[in-house]
Amino acid sequence: MRLLRISIPVLLLTIFFSTKTSAQVTAVDYVIVYDTSRCTYNACVVMAEGSVSSLILSRQYANAQFSIVVPDGVNMTIDTAFNPISTFSSEPVPWTITTSVAPPQSTTSNKYYSVTPLLGSGLYPVYAIGDTIPLFAMNLTPDVTCGNDIRVWDNDTDPSSSDLPGSQDFDNGFELAFPLFQQLYRGNLETDVTPPTVDIVGECGGQVMIDLQAKGADCNGPFTYEWTGPNGFSATGTDDINDVLIQPASSANNGIYTVTITDNRNCKDTISIPFEVQDGGSTPADVDCYLTGSATLTGQGSGTWVPAGSNPGSVTIDNPNSGNTTASGFTAPGTYVIIWENITGTCGDSIEVSVMNNCCTITNNTIDQPSPNEFCDPAENITITGSSPMNSGGTYLWNYSTDNVNFMPASGTNNQQNYTILSLGVGTHYYTRTYTLGPGGEETTTSVTIIVNAAPTATAVASDDNICIGESTDLTATGGDTYTWDNAAGTGSTVTVSPTATTTYEVTVVDGNGCEATETVTVTVNPLPTVTAVASDDNICIGESTDLTATGGDTYTWDNAAGTGS
Repeated sequence: MRLLRISIPVLLLTIFFSTKTSAQVTAVDYVIVYDTSRCTYNACVVMAEGSVSSLILSRQYANAQFSIVVPDGVNMTIDTAFNPISTFSSEPVPWTITTSVAPPQSTTSNKYYSVTPLLGSGLYPVYAIGDTIPLFAMNLTPDVTCGNDIRVWDNDTDPSSSDLPGSQDFDNGFELAFPLFQQLYRGNLETDVTPPTVDIVGECGGQVMIDLQAKGADCNGPFTYEWTGPNGFSATGTDDINDVLIQPASSANNGIYTVTITDNRNCKDTISIPFEVQDGGSTPADVDCYLTGSATLTGQGSGTWVPAGSNPGSVTIDNPNSGNTTASGFTAPGTYVIIWENITGTCGDSIEVSVMNNCCTITNNTIDQPSPNEFCDPAENITITGSSPMNSGGTYLWNYSTDNVNFMPASGTNNQQNYTILSLGVGTHYYTRTYTLGPGGEETTTSVTIIVNAAPTATAVASDDNICIGESTDLTATGGDTYTWDNAAGTGSTVTVSPTATTTYEVTVVDGNGCEATETVTVTVNPLPTVTAVASDDNICIGESTDLTATGGDTYTWDNAAGTGS
C-alpha cells in the first residue's frame, strides 16, 4: 500500500513523551456490516488489540485505505461519511473512491474499489478494544444477493499490483498519529449481512394458527414466507398474509412446521416450529387436604406441565415433562389451574384441581345468636357467646361483615372465645368466628345477625304556646307510634292542657321498633289584667253626655254600642 504521509504539527510537540505510555491500539481489522437502520453497507474498523485510550494522538488519524471487492456489473458509490471527525469543521472527514478497476483489466470477474479519507486533521471517537467504528456507508447498484459477493480486499490473496493496469495499489492500511505512522491494519472479518429474524405467535383451539412477524428495516421489505409441514403441508405468504392456519386442531396435524423468510436482498432465515395440539387428560379427583394430598395428572402426548400464574399458592410437579405425573406440595387451599403445554409454549390444555383444607376435623365450633338481636341506636356492650371446640389448643378470630359475604377481622379484642361489641351503629351487622388448629385445621361458623335501628325523630308543638290563665291549648307530637306526656297531660299524639302557670311539657315518642325519643314544648300562662272604669259625671240629665274612662289594659271594647278605646 502506498500511503501519503501527513505532516501534523501537533505530532512534533508530543513525540518526545509519546513512547512513555502504552495506552494505545496495536491492531485493527476491517469489516463490512449491513446497516439495518439505513439499508446501506457500512465500511467499519474494529479496534482489535491493545488497550483503551482517550489520548488525542491515539485517536488522530494519519492515513487509511479501505478497498472493497464487488461482482462485475455492480457499481459502488459513497453514501455517507461517519468517521473520523474533522477537527476544523466538526463534520465527518469525506471518504472518496480514489481507484477502481473492472474486468477485463482486473483479469478476474470482480471489480475493485479503493477508498481513502480526505487528507487533513481528524479524530476517531473515544473507543474501547473490541469496538466497531463505522467509517463510511456505500451504495451498491444493483444490490448484491444478501451481501454474499461483497467483501473487503484481501492483501494476501487478491491480485498484486503487477497484475493490475498501472500497478495500481489496493492494499488496505490504517495508521494513527500515535504510535507514530505505525501500520495497525492486520486483516478482515467476514461481511455481516444481518438476515431477517422473526417473532412467533401461536394459538390453538378448534384450529392451529402460527403467526410470524419479521424483524428488519422497512427498506428490506417486503418479506416473503415459504412453509412446509407434516402431511405434505405447504404454503406461501407475504407481509400481509404471513401466518398459517391448520385445521383441525388434532394430533393428526402435530409435527414440525418449517418457514423460510426472505427479504428484498434475498437474505433468508429458516426456522422450525414444533407444534402439537395438547390434551391435558381427565380432571383429577379433589385433593382433600392441601398439606398432604396430591393430584394425578394424565396429559396425552409430549409437553410440559406449567402452573398458571393466578393460582392461590404454589404447587410442585413431580416430573413436569411427563404427561403422567403427580402434583403435590400445595401451599394453600383453593382451585389450581395447571396447563399441559406443547414444547413451544404456543398451545396448551388447562385442567383444574380443587384443593381442600380438610386437614383436621374441628367439632363444636358454634356461636349463639344474641336474643334479642335488635337494638336501638346507640347500641353498646353487646356480647356474642361462643362454644368451646372439642379440639383444644386452637386460636379464635372473630370476623365482621355488612353484607354477609365479605368478612374482615372484627374490631377490638377479637381473639377470645366470646366477643363483646363496644359500640355499633345503625344497620344490619354479621359476625362469624374462625377457629384454627395449626396448619390445615380451620373452621368458620355460620354467621349471626345484629340489627341496630335508628331512634325516631320526635317533634312537639302547641296550638297556642302563650295563653291567659284559665285558657287551654292543644299539644301535638309526631314521629312515633305511641306518645306519653308528663305533667299528667295524658297519652296520644294530641292532648289538651290548661295550665295555671307557665309549664314545660315533655313527650316520650316510641316507634314500631320500640326505639324512643323525647321532645319538649313550653306553654306560657299570663295573668288577667286589673281593670278600672269611671265616668266624668255619673249623674246627668237626659240629653246630656259624660266621658267613660277605663284603665288596666292595652285595648278596650265597651258594650251598649259605646265603642272602643280607653
